[in-house]
Amino acid sequence: MTYYHVILERYTAPFTPDEQREIEEIYGRIRTEVAGCVGYHRGPNVSPFAQDYTHVHISIWDTKAAHDAYQVHPLHDRLVDIIVPKLEAVVTDLDTESSRRA
Repeated sequence: MTYYHVILERYTAPFTPDEQREIEEIYGRIRTEVAGCVGYHRGPNVSPFAQDYTHVHISIWDTKAAHDAYQVHPLHDRLVDIIVPKLEAVVTDLDTESSRRA
């Protein structure tokens, strides 16, 4: 079973250089410090259908429980503190275990 967490992002203000460095540092730590994280990616949205969403965030978890545990992890909390005040987003999740039963 795999659980995908996808965020389409656009920002209302730029990040400072210090914020950008901290964001990148945290992203680099998540795969090794958060149990159950299979992949963690963020980058420019290159789709011709982007609808002004400039970035895509995809995190891949071995279970929904691992994803849920990450939602209260200190690394996630810090990202929320930095990013959310400047963020407009669409969030989607896909639980491959649930979708097999659908």
